[in-house]
Amino acid sequence: ERGKMYRAGMAYSRWLDGLANSSGNRFLQQPVFDRVTWMRLLACLAALAILGALTGWLLWFVRRTAGAIESNEPQSWLALAAAAARKPLALVIWVIGGFLAFMPLVAGIQDRGLRLLLGSILTALLYAGRVIAGLWLIFQAIRAIEKRMRHWAQGTESVLNNVLVPVVGKSL
Repeated sequence: ERGKMYRAGMAYSRWLDGLANSSGNRFLQQPVFDRVTWMRLLACLAALAILGALTGWLLWFVRRTAGAIESNEPQSWLALAAAAARKPLALVIWVIGGFLAFMPLVAGIQDRGLRLLLGSILTALLYAGRVIAGLWLIFQAIRAIEKRMRHWAQGTESVLNNVLVPVVGKSL
């Protein structure tokens, strides 16, 4: 899988180079360092700006419509699920998008050893980020379930529910 991801990054780099060549713009074809052209560098910066705008909008929109897990207001299951998933989803977007944004820069490094090292670091960060986001999502889902259970218990008249449900929720 790492080889496929590396080849995809190389194909994206070649596409950017072809786009710069077909534009006829000498500035975009000019190397900044090694084989990293201005086109690759500007594409990386543009991708990072788009990632920032996309995740900022996602976090704002979900927070505004669904609220947060920490709020004391009652929330539906859908709102709690959205509130639980918003930050781990933003992390996944940054991890995958960051990999794709930086790969053309790594592919433009001439020294094979350094290029492979940086490519390995990027793929390791991609894998670690996905695992961390998955675990974070599980943790947030458990918090959302615990909040929903606590809200349900407060709506019942049973003393047992008011004692047992918070204990079960905290043990999750």
